[in-house]
Amino acid sequence: KDTLSHINEGIVQLHVGLKDFAARMTALTAGKERGFFVTAPTVDAIKKTFYVREDEEIISAVNQESLNKLIDSMKAASGKKIYFIFVGGAYAVVRFELMKSGFVEGKDFIDATNFLSELQGVPLNTYSFVKSL
Repeated sequence: KDTLSHINEGIVQLHVGLKDFAARMTALTAGKERGFFVTAPTVDAIKKTFYVREDEEIISAVNQESLNKLIDSMKAASGKKIYFIFVGGAYAVVRFELMKSGFVEGKDFIDATNFLSELQGVPLNTYSFVKSL
């Protein structure tokens, strides 16, 4: 009985966490356009996975110049866009630079790598996913 109770509690917590996550994502993107900062090899996969429209901006993450382009674009958007950042292990560096420029994580940009799944070739990392909830 103990084991079943623990499994049930885990399922309930996951269910509540996923619903909360969906509500927060809806609030985060309400009334905003999307922009994407993506490593060059994954541009096509991101377009397909996130149903990127032709009018949505994609900045290819290649070097410091592309990061500067992202910052300029974010300044020009002045809070009207949410930027989905897909740079894998380089996220901490991008995050630091964006925050140094006055942008707020969770309002102006997010680490969108957490939205990728095994279907996109990203292995399941339950710790990272649960931490993001």
